Amino acid sequence: MNKLSKLSVLYRINVITDEGKALSKKYSLIGVPTVVLVSADGKEIDRITGYGEKDEFLATLSGYFFNVGTLDNLIEKSSKNPSADLFYKIAQKYYERGDVDNSLSTISKVREQPQLSDEIKLNINLLEGECYLKKDKTKGIEILLKLVDSENLKISESAFEDLSRFFYKIEDYNSLYNLYKKIFPKKSDDPQFLNSFAWTMGEIGKNLDEALYAAKKAVELSKEDPQILDTLAEIYYKMGDSKSAVATIDKAIAKEPSDEYYKRQKEKFLTTKSKKGK
Repeated sequence: MNKLSKLSVLYRINVITDEGKALSKKYSLIGVPTVVLVSADGKEIDRITGYGEKDEFLATLSGYFFNVGTLDNLIEKSSKNPSADLFYKIAQKYYERGDVDNSLSTISKVREQPQLSDEIKLNINLLEGECYLKKDKTKGIEILLKLVDSENLKISESAFEDLSRFFYKIEDYNSLYNLYKKIFPKKSDDPQFLNSFAWTMGEIGKNLDEALYAAKKAVELSKEDPQILDTLAEIYYKMGDSKSAVATIDKAIAKEPSDEYYKRQKEKFLTTKSKKGK
């Protein structure tokens, strides 16, 4: 990292500040964290979106300094030796830059390649759905809902995550609830999924009875994971049962006594209980 810092000027921005919001819009960020490498004349060289292993991250970033693996580099390679894999990577990079039209155009080039693997077909369908969520939400939802039913777990989960974020963002809570119920049968014993459902319902204040059932089951399956105990406590709190909320968050505190967040949660529950008792 020290070598990279000598080759560049590092600038970290919080996306919730006014400056961060402006830069997020300028560079069409689709998620955080995002590292954007920009040349001295202001042209984007490439970017890395999301979390990854440190060694892989540094190797990718180092390559970008020497135009290895960048969008321009991949386009040049594809002009000489076109392949489904290269076009797919190019389409991904366009999407990450917010350029859905070029991404969709490149997806068409992927489909023109011979002998596409099932994995590539599913990946480009997923990317196509993600693009259309930004361009034609009805079509994007239709594509991704079909992928939620895919037997490929990775694709199914990615489509679900795309749609759940989208429905939450536009406050379409009925569609969000229906999406969870759609995938429930194959995730009914997954404590993280049950926790996600319970927490989300708690956040929007809907279907709390179902959220309570899911949170209780998730706590049992996870053998009382502190984070899931926190979800259960929050659901109790949202349902007006401060006594159960306090008892539940106490279990989380017992497991992680130094966690300040759990202590603040308990204080919130106790304050509400105190006010109701007056």
